[in-house]
Amino acid sequence: MPKNTLAPKPLNQLEKLLAETAKYPQYGEMVDYLTQQEMMPPINQTYLSSGTNGRFRQNVWDSTHLPKTGLIEVKYGAGPSTVLHELAHATDAQINRNYNKLKLIGLNFTPEEKRFMTAYEKLVFNPKVYHGNPSKYPRSQLANKLSPEWAKEESQYRSRDDELAGWGMGSTVQRDTDYNPPLHLDPTMATELLILTDLAKRAKKK
Repeated sequence: MPKNTLAPKPLNQLEKLLAETAKYPQYGEMVDYLTQQEMMPPINQTYLSSGTNGRFRQNVWDSTHLPKTGLIEVKYGAGPSTVLHELAHATDAQINRNYNKLKLIGLNFTPEEKRFMTAYEKLVFNPKVYHGNPSKYPRSQLANKLSPEWAKEESQYRSRDDELAGWGMGSTVQRDTDYNPPLHLDPTMATELLILTDLAKRAKKK
């Protein structure tokens, strides 16, 4: 039988994973934002150490071996929740950069930029209030408020300020039962990150 040249090309493992992840609207929201910022990182499948399903590697010091966007790596066999988790880290990092760039400008903000900066300071970090103490940042404060015992027990990783948004977003697909976070923590973290993503997009358009 002759080969059907019009038949769609079979998807590889990574393409299947991203196609499955793209069914979730939060994936599209983050990809749209990072693409708008020209900071959408490549997503690769690779072999990672036991217990590690994915990681976002940032190009913090303009490393020659990483693109300026950073790089997302997911373990073979990982699911959409892992992609969303790592994409949330990339989104969070870019939102931080957006805020810091605006702070350097220091004046003549548009209304959209002001709304974004106000929301960031309320939900993530206000340099005038928190004085560099991560335990006082809004995300950490919420974790402590919902369950002080859990927040203290997981303070070395899961309840860290820089991990809460990633776990929250991943849990929109698959609830985290390994660390058993407080009931409302992850949905709140995911919702707040999407709010900031939308505000940052609107500020960029202007």
